[in-house]
Amino acid sequence: MKAAKLDRPVVVTPVQAPPAARQPRRAPRTKMLLVEPEPPPNPMPVMRPQTIIEAVLMVCVVSREDLAGKGKHPREVAARMLCTRLLHEHTLYSYPEIARLIGRPNHSTVITADKRLERLLSLPDKDPRRLIRTRLGTGHFGEVGAWLESARALAIANHRAERRPA
Repeated sequence: MKAAKLDRPVVVTPVQAPPAARQPRRAPRTKMLLVEPEPPPNPMPVMRPQTIIEAVLMVCVVSREDLAGKGKHPREVAARMLCTRLLHEHTLYSYPEIARLIGRPNHSTVITADKRLERLLSLPDKDPRRLIRTRLGTGHFGEVGAWLESARALAIANHRAERRPA
């Protein structure tokens, strides 16, 4: 196949958009001052994982065996969710490392627990799905958001007590 020979030069002109579709001109850039960013007002401390686990066990009234076990009681499930969230927030551990800490077979169970807790916390405060039965056969319930904050506060207090010089 032969290329066609043209007698005159080909002029390519750019196609311009109609005036209504053109983007407005940007304002000229202003000079930015280089300023050190301020640290967050209350940074979350990096804690020992055992401090967090002990705080969650005390708040949820669950034994360490129940935490690592296969039980499906709402208190045990809540304790695993709270451990997962607090360990992820307050340590530098990855999900597989957190799974090994709390005795789960793999990290997907830990990720699922964290997502489930996030979904529960996004519900309105009065939603009954946020309530966890604390004792079988009684009408006592605990609220998962309150448990999370209680466990966080207790873990931070224990962390500060550990760091305090004797």
